[in-house]
Amino acid sequence: NNQLSDVPALPPSLEVLKMNTNELGALGPHCFTGLVNLLNLELLGNTLHEAAVSPSAFRALENLLSLQVDQNHFTSVPLGLPRSLQMLKMSGNMIDSVTEEALRGCSNLRLLDLSGNQLHEQSIPANAWTHLKSLEALDLSSNQLESVPANLPRRLRKLTLRNNNIGHVPAVSFRHLRPGLQSLQLSHNRLGDGSADRASFVGTYRSMGELLLDNNHLGEVPPFIRQFKSLTMLRLDNNRISEVNSQQFAPPSTPHEHLIKRVPQIFIWLEIPGPVASLSTSVALIVSCLC
Repeated sequence: NNQLSDVPALPPSLEVLKMNTNELGALGPHCFTGLVNLLNLELLGNTLHEAAVSPSAFRALENLLSLQVDQNHFTSVPLGLPRSLQMLKMSGNMIDSVTEEALRGCSNLRLLDLSGNQLHEQSIPANAWTHLKSLEALDLSSNQLESVPANLPRRLRKLTLRNNNIGHVPAVSFRHLRPGLQSLQLSHNRLGDGSADRASFVGTYRSMGELLLDNNHLGEVPPFIRQFKSLTMLRLDNNRISEVNSQQFAPPSTPHEHLIKRVPQIFIWLEIPGPVASLSTSVALIVSCLC
């Protein structure tokens, strides 16, 4: 919150540097020279863009773990990111493409936040995530996606896709993930009753613990919900669902008399736009009736 336009001289023992809300417009090749102990760098709310960031700007930051450059003027991920980096946050920029080259050295990256940008499926090439061997959390919320991105990083556990235009979840989008996706947030999209089927979630039925489908265009509880074995949180509120029954949440081929014993304890958030047609107490269900 000053008016700094350059990185000042700093002690080599420094571990955390916050230069948020300043007037930084460029990062030269020697701007961080000597800061070998820096672990956390925050440059939020400046005017940085990729053309003004030297590919050598971060070379001295051999131990950097976290880089936050949210709310700048980037249109792509800058080159020369440190190999040590574990967290990269670039939300609220103008990023419209992700390249394999920019993320080539990021094999240790565990969290990547590209929310609030201008990404769409065509701007993410098939090899974009190739080098992200350690990535566990990816946030692509508030972009321009119309489908779940393909070729997701193999170790991904949490995928956040809120507030896009997603109307389709392709078959076997998550089959290659190991040990498997644990959290998928698809709130505030355009998913309807035919947007996804059982094949869409192959590879997640044993691992998924959280599935957020609220604020979409669903007219019924999706049939594939019954396939999940570990689900503990399900959001279906602010859809067009008017009828719910316990069979929709029971594991396949479960006799009605065994529902109370066999239905997983799922925390479900669901709004019904009228009287509930049928609802079994065997499902842990929170209902807001809008009568």
